[in-house]
Amino acid sequence: MYINSVLEKKVPECCTAKEIETALYDHYGNLAEQIKGVAEGRWHLVVNGPTGSGKTEFVKKTLSAYCSSTPTFNSGTLSAVMLFKLLYENRRTGNVLVIDDTDSIFESVEAVEVLKAALDTQQKKTVEWNKYSQALSQYGIPSTFAFEGKVIIITNRHCVRNPQGAKNKVDRMLLPLWSRVMYFAAGLPTRQWEIQSVKMFQKNDEIRCFAEKGIDDKGQKAIIKFVDDMQDEFHDVNFRLISQISDLYLAFNKQGSWKQHALNSLT
Repeated sequence: MYINSVLEKKVPECCTAKEIETALYDHYGNLAEQIKGVAEGRWHLVVNGPTGSGKTEFVKKTLSAYCSSTPTFNSGTLSAVMLFKLLYENRRTGNVLVIDDTDSIFESVEAVEVLKAALDTQQKKTVEWNKYSQALSQYGIPSTFAFEGKVIIITNRHCVRNPQGAKNKVDRMLLPLWSRVMYFAAGLPTRQWEIQSVKMFQKNDEIRCFAEKGIDDKGQKAIIKFVDDMQDEFHDVNFRLISQISDLYLAFNKQGSWKQHALNSLT
């Protein structure tokens, strides 16, 4: 699963907020180093974690600091042919393609085969499309090309990387894919760690929805304290929840009813 095993082992020894925060700084620092390695052309990377946990935002921020050229981000439905097209457009050394929240490609044999070819660890790797495609012909894309770019896959899919754990056809099909990339499990081990992560990002002024919605420091702290106090009431504690509560805060803070609205609609 996407819970980080290193952090999971630290749970018994990290009991205070300060100890958890220190471990979280190391955790996100390690993730940043992995992303930096992609920008430097060292490897491909899978960032695996729960929805709404800030994976995409963190990847964007880190790549912007290290990439020599603007990365390409693709989110949403992606066919095998369009994947081939994206890889071709980002085939050169220094190019970075980020495939975000596009889990449908993992169900397609053709898409997985294309990805396996692109992510192969050989120095000179060729990606091929062996069937006629009107779309590729229309765009003037050759059926074979050398791929020298790098790929980051952001997913909340349960990535089975141990052959003994691959219980179905899809899991077995994906095993060669996971073996070609660096893998980083970004999930936090407990609710306490999730709360501390949100507090840490707020302290560092790194929660994007607060800036976008114009919520001041007082409002930010009120929202996070409310989430902390009521954490057992929420199904998930993540940045998506923070964004939703922020909307209610803006709408109902003057009436003093934003907390009640949050409990009514988000628990």
